Amino acid sequence: MREAFSEFKQKTCIEFREEDWVPWYHWKRWESESPYVIIRKSKRVNLLAESKLDEKLNRTLMYMSENSLNQPSDSLSRGIALHELGHILGLTHEHQRPDAIKYITVAASSELSHDTAIISHEHASEDELVWPFDPMSVTIYTPTENAKYHFSLTPLCSDVKQSEIGKGKIEGRLTYWDAVKINSLYCPDQVAFDANRRAPPCQGSKKAKFLDVPRSVRRGNSMSRGRTKN
Repeated sequence: MREAFSEFKQKTCIEFREEDWVPWYHWKRWESESPYVIIRKSKRVNLLAESKLDEKLNRTLMYMSENSLNQPSDSLSRGIALHELGHILGLTHEHQRPDAIKYITVAASSELSHDTAIISHEHASEDELVWPFDPMSVTIYTPTENAKYHFSLTPLCSDVKQSEIGKGKIEGRLTYWDAVKINSLYCPDQVAFDANRRAPPCQGSKKAKFLDVPRSVRRGNSMSRGRTKN
């Protein structure tokens, strides 16, 4: 989790700050207007639950499954943490944006051919949708997590290899476009200077500067506070 926090701090204007654990009902948990996320382990599922008071105080309870935290690869475990934290920050599943069906589909098989729910539309903010579709995003499910998540790219995504689907999550790193979308939501003035809203979708790693988010746009003042309990 701390590595995931660090990834956000390095590539976006978001910083998660750890604080000492106190119970959910403790008065200190509600003393600030800053958003908090409480992170706990779960036996089975990854889950988010939000609670708001007076439409102002925002608290999110985030469960991470033991399986997610103990993947064969530490990079994938970090990637799953980035995926869930991205949801807390407002990112939706990239494969469920309204235009995703043009670029990615469920791979054909006897088991998956009728599972259209995987790519059904999910509400996404305009701040996300103005940027191109990114098949390497940390928000895309990977077969490593669950056998049913076998996606196939359409001819409109020819610049990306099939093996690069969900690359951000597999490698445990925010992609260039993940960082751009988060900064769009929280600090538009710090979006990468070379980010082009008219850029074509499905850019390969090199074209999208997968590993290179300019340092000049990495840091900002927006932040969330996190309380962790293992």
